[in-house]
Amino acid sequence: PWAPPQSPRRPELPDLAPEPRYAHIPVRIKEQVVRLLAWNNCSCESSGGGLPLPFQKQVRAIDLTKAFDPAELSAASATREQEFQAFLSRSQSPADQLLIAPANSPLQYPLQGVEVQPLRSILVPGLSLQAASGQEVYQVNLTASLGTWDVAGEVTGVTLIGEGQADLTLVSPGLDQLNRQLQLVTYSSRSYQTNTADTAQYNISALVTIATKTFLRYDRLRALITSIRRFYPTVTVIIADDSDKPERVSGPYVEHYLMPFGKVCS
Repeated sequence: PWAPPQSPRRPELPDLAPEPRYAHIPVRIKEQVVRLLAWNNCSCESSGGGLPLPFQKQVRAIDLTKAFDPAELSAASATREQEFQAFLSRSQSPADQLLIAPANSPLQYPLQGVEVQPLRSILVPGLSLQAASGQEVYQVNLTASLGTWDVAGEVTGVTLIGEGQADLTLVSPGLDQLNRQLQLVTYSSRSYQTNTADTAQYNISALVTIATKTFLRYDRLRALITSIRRFYPTVTVIIADDSDKPERVSGPYVEHYLMPFGKVCS
């Protein structure tokens, strides 16, 4: 007897469960993004019984495990797993392992080992902001060159600017809310290129201020500012100067404060 074609099984959804400390934060799941994440998984299933019709796509699958006895199947599976691990040891290097940079900057992010298939999407692991509490607002800017950013769910209290684009900004007055949102950030490859790498850029200028004290050694002070500007061109540098005959130190994002002679503690 003829049976109507069965609808395809919904792909397995990624695990979006929060950490226990963020379980109380409400999230609105974005189905269109979650579906993109789910297509990273695949399965081979037949379309079921029925009458083959012209121009109707039919999927047929053969279960090869039935050709083995249970004991033979277990041995074959173990051999295949051993061969697969040997292949990984030959084809992969330590640079392929996932490494998460600790939040010393105060951002935590993956250093290496994050892979995405061409034109596919993934959840970005390890994103977190470990900033000091008590700030009025927290902000993280993400920039990519080979893909786009999005979120698998929208957290209440977090403002998102640039969803689906190469630049994504996340702003929130609550640190927990922002960190929960960072757990749902996705990256989508938009370029069909293999063996290429994209880098994520983070703006920490609004979170970090450098304070230094100087006494006479202005050549060393200017060398310090030059070194800072090489990597952090927009980070504010505050200078406390208690020199007897101070020299003028100025520049973008430089605040020079003159103190009474010899009154600033080293």
